[in-house]
Amino acid sequence: MKRETLEWVDMSEVDLQVAEAVLERELYAPCVFHSQQAVEKMLKAIWVEGGREDAPPYTHNLVDLARELGLLQPDREEFLRRLSNQAIASRYAGKETYDRAMAVQYYERSLQLCEQLRQTMK
Repeated sequence: MKRETLEWVDMSEVDLQVAEAVLERELYAPCVFHSQQAVEKMLKAIWVEGGREDAPPYTHNLVDLARELGLLQPDREEFLRRLSNQAIASRYAGKETYDRAMAVQYYERSLQLCEQLRQTMK
């Protein structure tokens, strides 16, 4: 793997660790935010590893990133759409109400997706 790819992968893994840690402390909105960030950074790792000449775009839209990479699958699209929205909603008051079940769902699905995405680079 390229050095820059590994940096994106490492940042993704840190976000997953942070998501797990804040979930344990019952901080649900930050858990969801870091889950979103983990998937975003893993997609950007794939962007870099794929040899594209342009840098990964400055976007939180996971559907667009996955589509551009040829990784948008029907069973992922709705989750990626909802998760994309959390890049903003999880950081602003009044946008969403978070509970443990929601945070666990986002975290576990993001963890699973990051592992699947990482496997595409091997």
